[in-house]
Amino acid sequence: MNPFIETAKRIECMHNIRRLQQYLDGTLPEPSRRKTKAHLEVCRRCGLEATVYSDIKKALRQSAPEIDSVLLNELKLRGEQLRNQP
Repeated sequence: MNPFIETAKRIECMHNIRRLQQYLDGTLPEPSRRKTKAHLEVCRRCGLEATVYSDIKKALRQSAPEIDSVLLNELKLRGEQLRNQP
């Protein structure tokens, strides 16, 4: 394959991998979102990376324990106290 084309493809992959978290979070602006989606549909390597990231995010959401509201309030209060200390 032409080395210039191969380099261009690698650069495109690097740009898309940098935007991947925003894409998966739904926070990527529309023009970039469309470009990233199109790239993921044709690039096997980046598509696999997106699948792995997505699976990790799902697993973390499922395994995240609920925090007791009383404990959460105590932690917030303690944080405020620490912030206000000289």
